[in-house]
Amino acid sequence: MSSALINHIQKQIAATQNALYDLQIDLQKAMSEDNMDIPFSEIWSATHPPTLKAEAPPFYPVHAEGTKLKWVLDTENYRVAIAKANGILEVKCVIDGGGYCHDYKDCVCKPCSEIRISGGALPPWLKGAPLMKTFFEDEAAWRASLPAGGTISVTPPILSDCALKALCMKPLTATSDAERLKELEMRFPGAHMVLSTTDSQYTITYKEDHVYGSIHCEDAHISAPYFSDFGISTIGKPNLMAEWRGLYICLSHLF
Repeated sequence: MSSALINHIQKQIAATQNALYDLQIDLQKAMSEDNMDIPFSEIWSATHPPTLKAEAPPFYPVHAEGTKLKWVLDTENYRVAIAKANGILEVKCVIDGGGYCHDYKDCVCKPCSEIRISGGALPPWLKGAPLMKTFFEDEAAWRASLPAGGTISVTPPILSDCALKALCMKPLTATSDAERLKELEMRFPGAHMVLSTTDSQYTITYKEDHVYGSIHCEDAHISAPYFSDFGISTIGKPNLMAEWRGLYICLSHLF
């Protein structure tokens, strides 16, 4: 055994002996008469500080397919992603004014092949090499990939005229007024539902309770199971409108 190794072991033994000596002194102090009246819980807390719990991971709601998420630091640095059924697809990444694109020298896609054939020059029918697309498991993973700073905006997908018409014309399946309101809130998420009477307008929401759901208006302090409780006639259809995504949609024909 080398002398260097022996010296190293001897130093470790000496350090261990010193630590044991210090622990023995602490034990004697703890067992002294002055400390016998101190509850064990206080001694434990003083010598074992609580372990801080790790922060819970951030939660982000599942977006409708086609929702656009955009991170912007400035005009030269931004990223655009689209919500898919199984995750988030980043479709554009701009860094210092330049897009993050395919490397046409190694990529085998058709546009990059056309650039290679053109000797590295862009053919007239192409604006540039294809942008790189990166898939993320969820919004949290996409956000974790972003640089520090900047702001994120979320834009719901734009409905086609046919899709919007289908939503407006689909018959309701619920049988009570409150449940019908709940069904409409699920059909038009985030919409402001406005019930109009001859005298007033009420912004209403569906409210769950322990027995039945109810139609609730916070401003008027009304919570009731029927539209008629808001002063409208029991005969005919309620004058109900949804303010949704910049549109004003009449829903009376569904009743």
